[in-house]
Amino acid sequence: MERFPLDADERAILFLCCSQHVLNCPACRNTFRLGWLGPIGRDAHPCPMCGAELGPVIVAHSRTCDNFAARQARKPPTKVTRQMPRPEAATA
Repeated sequence: MERFPLDADERAILFLCCSQHVLNCPACRNTFRLGWLGPIGRDAHPCPMCGAELGPVIVAHSRTCDNFAARQARKPPTKVTRQMPRPEAATA
């Protein structure tokens, strides 16, 4: 089984901030709230009505939801390089 592509922080945002957001099942076209799925983990997430896999729908929601905007706008980690100490630092 393929690993669910959301990390722990993203799953927490889904649980805490998106549980009342409405999703559509691509197979049966029923709508339901994200919180009805229960915990979002690394396993399969079947539709409560027809059993179709909803992982891609959940991931698509995380890529477009405003609750994830601050997380997606973060700068990439700064690269820290090792620098030689300045010569005057040893004589001070």
